[in-house]
Amino acid sequence: MRHVCINIILYADDDDILLLSPSVKGLQQLLIVCETEINLLGLNLNYRKSVYMRVGPRHLVHCVYIKT
Repeated sequence: MRHVCINIILYADDDDILLLSPSVKGLQQLLIVCETEINLLGLNLNYRKSVYMRVGPRHLVHCVYIKT
């Protein structure tokens, strides 16, 4: 957004987190950081409600499994 990198968007009213990354490896790193911080706060992630979406020219290419 106007030459500023934004990777994490929080929705306080829905308790949702949107993670944005240009690569699967970058997304994995974001997940690790978020999971660590959420655990430090004594909170939990609901993995059953978590999804990922790939966009762009490679959107049909299968992603590797993202570790949780």
